[in-house]
Amino acid sequence: MAALALAMAACTSPKVEEPAAESSVAVETWAGVMPCADCIGIRTQLLLYKEQPSGRQVRYEMTETRMGAPGGERTVQTQGRWTVLRGSATGRDAVVYQLDFDQPQSVRSFLLASYHELRLLDREQKELDTPMSHSLHLVSGTHPAP
Repeated sequence: MAALALAMAACTSPKVEEPAAESSVAVETWAGVMPCADCIGIRTQLLLYKEQPSGRQVRYEMTETRMGAPGGERTVQTQGRWTVLRGSATGRDAVVYQLDFDQPQSVRSFLLASYHELRLLDREQKELDTPMSHSLHLVSGTHPAP
């Protein structure tokens, strides 16, 4: 009888609520065609995710398709972490989006040139000196951070 009472008490004990885990949401989508040495261009889509509700930058997903490449189109998908920096070689007040900031060999930096333009920077965070466009444009999302 005592065992039955213990079993019933265990079934009716109050449940402890687990804290809600933060989820990530794509907040910005950028797209454009980047130059390519041996193809027509690289169609690029960049999705930036932030944790909700904190707004902390957490991850990105990038899809790059080499259009008109020898042997046919090839698509590469990458993902990793991203962050926003203040200041670059182009200016102290520049806003720079960095992909893979935690991996020095593969870091990519983009200058927030305007509300809807990200411009690829070189390894020293300087603007590329070329007549070709190295820009991605805001397709959807909230105001770029910060």
